[in-house]
Amino acid sequence: MGLVTGLLLAGAGLSAAGTIQQGRVAKAQAKGEQAMAEYNAKVSEQSAKAVEMKTAFDQQRQAKFGQRVLGTLRARLGGSGAATYEGAPVEAVSEQASELSLENALIGYEGQMEAGRFRSQGTLYGMEGKIAGMRAKNAMTGAYLSAGGTLLTGLGTAKYAGMMVGGGKSASAAATGSGGYGGTMGGGPTGGYSRSFRY
Repeated sequence: MGLVTGLLLAGAGLSAAGTIQQGRVAKAQAKGEQAMAEYNAKVSEQSAKAVEMKTAFDQQRQAKFGQRVLGTLRARLGGSGAATYEGAPVEAVSEQASELSLENALIGYEGQMEAGRFRSQGTLYGMEGKIAGMRAKNAMTGAYLSAGGTLLTGLGTAKYAGMMVGGGKSASAAATGSGGYGGTMGGGPTGGYSRSFRY
C-alpha cells in the first residue's frame, strides 16, 4: 500500500470515528432530555394528585362549615319564634343551603381544573420524552450509516488513487526500457557500410 493510499484510508477512518463520536454526544444529550421530560411528567402527575387531595379536604371542610351555618340559622329563626317549617324561614334556610352547596361545587370544579392542567402538562412532558428517546436511538443509527458511507467512499478513493499511482509507475518504466541505439560505421573513401544496433 502506497503512502497516498494509506493517507486516504487513515483520513476516512478518522472521519468515520468522528461521525460516530458526534452520534454518541447527540445520543447522550437526547437521553438527558428524555430523563428530564419523564421526571417533569412524574412531578406534574404528583402535583395533580396533591391538588385533588387538597380539593377534597377543602370540600369536606366547607361542607362542615355549611352545616354549622345552617344550624345557627335554624337556631336563630327558632329563637325568634318564627316557624322554621314553612314560609319565609324555610325559604331563607333553603336559599342559604343552595349557596353553600354551590360554593362546595365551585371548590371541586376549580380543583378539578387545576389538576387537569397539571395532567395536560404531564402529557406534553411525556410526549417530549418519547420524542427525545427516538432522537437518541436515531442519533446512533444515523451516525453508523454516515460513518459506513464515509468508509466506503474512502476505500473507493484510495483504491482509485492506488491504481493511478501504479499505472503512472508502469508507464514510466515502459518509457525508460524502450530506448534505442543507432550507429553508422564507414569504410574507405570509396565505399562503406552502415549497421544499426537496437536493444
